[in-house]
Amino acid sequence: MPSRIPKSRMRGLLVLVFLCSFTFCLWLGNVPLITKSLQLGGVVSAQSPNGSQLVQQGLELYQAGNITAAIEHWQKALEIYQQNHNSASSMIVRENLARGYQQLGEPGQAIKQWDEVIAYYRQVGNLQQIGRTLTEQAQAYSKLGQPTKAIALLCNSEKNDSCNNNRYRLNK
Repeated sequence: MPSRIPKSRMRGLLVLVFLCSFTFCLWLGNVPLITKSLQLGGVVSAQSPNGSQLVQQGLELYQAGNITAAIEHWQKALEIYQQNHNSASSMIVRENLARGYQQLGEPGQAIKQWDEVIAYYRQVGNLQQIGRTLTEQAQAYSKLGQPTKAIALLCNSEKNDSCNNNRYRLNK
């Protein structure tokens, strides 16, 4: 047979439940203050985007045809990556910058970026990227009106006889 709880005990239990509920409700009333402070922290971080956000924004601007704004975003991203010693991401940004400068008709600036990228890929031994980057840099030299330099770059200077023959034909 179930035991009955005396009325005085039941009343005490109900008072305890009421007080706990009341305290919980008061605490819930303060939650918006907590979330407001968290939201303020979120706003601050949204105002200072990280490197990958800047790169993405730059790509969107580039695709929209706003090359100058894209370059500005990429420059900021490059600074962040350099401060964080993130060489791999820095090189990706430099490649974007080089292409942007080429689009703006500034092959000299593009070549400077390609020089950095090539040096990095040589340092890490990525031959495929070296070849691809040398090709893009050679295009920049071509746009500068220096086809001989472009050919020498692709042919690894004077080390390749077939390239020497091509250079000879160009000069005739």
